[in-house]
Amino acid sequence: MAYVEVIKPTKTADGRPIELGEPPNGRKMRVAAYVRVSTPQELQERSYEYQIEYFTNLINKNPNMEMVGIFGDKGISGATIKERSGFKEMLAQARAGKIDKILTKSVSRFSRNIIDTAEITRELKGLNVEVIFEEEHISSFDVASDTALYILSTMAQEEMRNQSESIRWAYKNRMGRGAFSLGYAH
Repeated sequence: MAYVEVIKPTKTADGRPIELGEPPNGRKMRVAAYVRVSTPQELQERSYEYQIEYFTNLINKNPNMEMVGIFGDKGISGATIKERSGFKEMLAQARAGKIDKILTKSVSRFSRNIIDTAEITRELKGLNVEVIFEEEHISSFDVASDTALYILSTMAQEEMRNQSESIRWAYKNRMGRGAFSLGYAH
C-alpha cells in the first residue's frame, strides 16, 4: 500500500491563513479541483483516485463552497497543456465565469512548464479565479507567492527534464548491452 500524506493548506507564502470558504458577494464559492498523474501505473492510479476523493470531500464538506467539478488528466505529462483535455476543460469553465477557485495538490500537478504556469495563473488571476497549490501553501492571489511560484515551476520543469534524460540514458545503456526491449511480447 502506498503512503499518502494528507496535505491541508493553511498559510500563504507570507504566512497569512488561506481561507478556502470565503463566499463572494454572499453566494457560495464555486470551486473546482485539478488532479493529474503522469503515468498510468498502479501506484499513480491510487494517487489519482486519492486526489479526486480528497478534493471531493474537502469541497463538499464546506458549506460555503459549491462543487463545479474535479477536472483531471491521467497518464498525461504536465510538460504542456496540449494533450490535457481535463485541464483545458477546467480553463474553459473558468473563462466562462463558472469557477471562483481552483484547488490542486501541487505546482507540479498543475503544470511542469514554467511559461504555462505563469501565463495561466496570471490569466486566471485576471478573471478573478484563485489557484491554491496545497502542498506548497501558495495562493495565486498572494503577491508574495509570485516568486515562490516561479521558483517551484522552474524546479518542476527541471525535474521533468532530468527524469527524461535519466530514462533516455537507461534505454541507451540497455541498448549498448543488448538488453533493450521494445515493450511487446514476441
